Amino acid sequence: MAVRSFRNDALRMLWDHGDPAGVPEPIIGPLLQTLRRLHAAVKLRDIALMGLDLRQRADGRYAVAITPAWELTFMHDWHVFSIDLERRTRRSDHARAVEKPSRLGRGL
Repeated sequence: MAVRSFRNDALRMLWDHGDPAGVPEPIIGPLLQTLRRLHAAVKLRDIALMGLDLRQRADGRYAVAITPAWELTFMHDWHVFSIDLERRTRRSDHARAVEKPSRLGRGL
C-alpha cells in the first residue's frame, strides 16, 4: 500500500522532503516509523501484524495511534491516502479494532 496523498501539509513535507516543520518534535520519530510501515504494508491486516493498533472509525477513516495523545488517520483503497495527524479523543478510542488474523498466511 503506497502512501499516495496527505490532508496535512506538514506531514506531506515531512514525508516528501524530510522537513519536520509543523510536526510536534516528540512524535517525529514514531510518526516516520508508522508512515514507513503503512507504505510497506501490502494489505490492511499487515498493519496489525506489524504491531500497530489499527482501528476503523465510525466515519470510515482508519486510525493508528502514534502516542497516547496523537494518531495518524487515513483512507484506504489499494493505497493509503488522505493521511492526517489528529489529536486522539475518547471517541477515537472506541473505534472498532481491525481483527488480526489468527494464523499467518490464512485470510490475507
